[in-house]
Amino acid sequence: MAYDNLPGGSHLTGTLTLPLGKGPFPAILLITGSGLQDRDETIFGHKPFLVWADYLTRRGIAVLRVDDRQTGGSTGEVRTATSADFAGDVQTGTAFLRLRSDIDRRRIGLLGHSEGAIIAPIVAARDSTIGFIVMLEGSGEPGETLMLQQKRLVETAAGVAPAIVDQSAKRMQRLYDAVKDAPDQAAAEIALRTTWRSIASENGQADDSPPAQLLAIASPWMRWFVRYDPRPTLAKVHCPVLAIGGSKDLQVPADANLSGIKAALQANSDTTVVNLPGINHMLQNSETGQLSEYGQIEETVAPVVLSTVGDWIVSHTSHT
Repeated sequence: MAYDNLPGGSHLTGTLTLPLGKGPFPAILLITGSGLQDRDETIFGHKPFLVWADYLTRRGIAVLRVDDRQTGGSTGEVRTATSADFAGDVQTGTAFLRLRSDIDRRRIGLLGHSEGAIIAPIVAARDSTIGFIVMLEGSGEPGETLMLQQKRLVETAAGVAPAIVDQSAKRMQRLYDAVKDAPDQAAAEIALRTTWRSIASENGQADDSPPAQLLAIASPWMRWFVRYDPRPTLAKVHCPVLAIGGSKDLQVPADANLSGIKAALQANSDTTVVNLPGINHMLQNSETGQLSEYGQIEETVAPVVLSTVGDWIVSHTSHT
């Protein structure tokens, strides 16, 4: 199936799976994490959204999973797009579901993973008809704080010396400060290069050109992300919310982010926050949580994650 986000200039393709039996069915739209991914969220040799679609459809929930822009059959601008733009694609997907006679328009929800768990509340805050949202490894802290925490945790887990970790974090903070308020990408790139030259000079480096991977810091997506604080948006979400984090997540540390989510949703009486022991950012059972494990672990999604989410969705979509 396919549909168009006309205001956002994107054409989106995906797969809708329907349960056996007679509808209309409750439905959920899956939202991928950062980076361009296909409808199965294929990453590190795994297809987590294919697993989610199969599991939830078997439990009576229709599932829509969609190719990101410029992936699979989908098109649309990505160079200048931010999470706010991708939220428009998700809104179009929910509108598509509401037009179908086999979907119960009163029971349409969103499930987002990582960046997708930031996008889901944006859509729910805009659209009061969203029935529920599930946030998997989502953020409850400002983007800049999250990225610096992530950097420290990943480097520490990889065995980098504490002094180097501190130095690296301070350098990254200076780069974020340089670009986050730039009016456009050209200005951000100039500010990034200028700041990097200062850092290189202070450290006696002859090469004062920033590594290619650091240029992504000046992108519209990253500048939006480091500025964005999800908490004011979460406070505007009034539908039921399930937020799940994993104790082994090094990319979105569960304790701090689940606390932020819970505090932001304190006025929402139907909020469930769960910190699952041993679960990493990819929602797998993990020994260390290190990124190098993602592709080595045979499991795609831990059974405890599937059942926790499935039980909650079924309880919130069953007719009373």
